[in-house]
Amino acid sequence: MASSKHEFRVTLPATDADDVDLTIEDNFAVFEEADIQEKRPVIILLGWAGCVDKHLAKYSEIYEKRRLITIRHIFPTEAMFYNFGLLKPIAKKVLDVIFEQNLQDHQIVFHIFSNGGCFVYCHIIDFLHSQERYNQLQVKGCIIDSAPGKRRVMKAAQAFMATLRMNIILKYILGFCIMIYLFFSRLIGQFLGKEKGSGNPFFLYESICEDKGRYPQLFLFSRKDRVILHEDVQEVVDRRKQHGVDVWSVCWDDSDHVAHFRVHREAYIQKCNAFVSHCLKLQNPS
Repeated sequence: MASSKHEFRVTLPATDADDVDLTIEDNFAVFEEADIQEKRPVIILLGWAGCVDKHLAKYSEIYEKRRLITIRHIFPTEAMFYNFGLLKPIAKKVLDVIFEQNLQDHQIVFHIFSNGGCFVYCHIIDFLHSQERYNQLQVKGCIIDSAPGKRRVMKAAQAFMATLRMNIILKYILGFCIMIYLFFSRLIGQFLGKEKGSGNPFFLYESICEDKGRYPQLFLFSRKDRVILHEDVQEVVDRRKQHGVDVWSVCWDDSDHVAHFRVHREAYIQKCNAFVSHCLKLQNPS
């Protein structure tokens, strides 16, 4: 199984030109020369359920080659499926790391993966818009890979099973148990009128749709994804546009869940780089 604790890795930009891929166009014109080292933007990566650091590091490398600061976060699997009380303190820790690393004056872009990363991001949204300590952070954009999807019990059980590294029989037994748990969680939530509570696992989708942030967003998804339906993501794209958000999106035909980078590596890198450049050049984003 994935780690049972919240882990993070901070990577500072290289100072030696030999460590940087100079074939990538560096056009972050918003920086003064004196700020290049001190105020480099921060890319915060929120991993998917079952993610391990060596896989997430392949994504952070996209930005490290641009001499950007990256912070990779990996979360305990139980927080995504059955211990939702962990989500809020984890989200707070994600933001507190920014202050602990003295990066609170830097521009920030989130790169989020699957519903797992979105769970944490939903609580981050709440902190950004409700607490003075955090609402001064300069969030400039958000990339969402393979999410969000409406919280369907069977899909959630399949996603949970995909995080397990064990005997196939035991995997199916645990998958059945989590399916029963989620089914009754939803049933009880509806009965008690708590379906819209932020602690409810089925509230994620609406939270992303109604995010108060108005900075640009990039959605990367696929018609072949069996965990997150492309129709769900497209609906979010349309609703975010209705809120006046500058939305970018790419929907591939042939890549599986959280596999778009592996299948469409060059296109993925190009789109992420173009989007981040776009976000950091905006003079007055919300």
